[in-house]
Amino acid sequence: MKEASERTGRDCKEVAQRFRLWPGSARLHWTDLSEALVVGIALLLYYLVRGNVVDLPAEAMANAVRLIDLERTLGIFREIDLQQAVLPYRWAVDLLNYVYFYLHWPVIAVVGIWLDSAE
Repeated sequence: MKEASERTGRDCKEVAQRFRLWPGSARLHWTDLSEALVVGIALLLYYLVRGNVVDLPAEAMANAVRLIDLERTLGIFREIDLQQAVLPYRWAVDLLNYVYFYLHWPVIAVVGIWLDSAE
């Protein structure tokens, strides 16, 4: 019994070290910092651009029409079908809005960290 417990502890430690979750296993390299800097700058630019175009609804609509035209050309435009499937269910609309508003960036960050740490 003790042997199984020790083996399980060793396995957990090996997994934690592999994913840099164990003290002393962090292998921070300058490329990690440079990638974090690139992501941080991209995030900053995203919010700057988003904040600067909030008062340009006509331009936003023109961009949306161009995007829809491109999606139709590629045969991937499904927005109307998806909205018709979800809109009758208020709980689904609220859930999807919540996921987009509160979980969009955290999920991207967690998956990015996970992909970076997996070997």
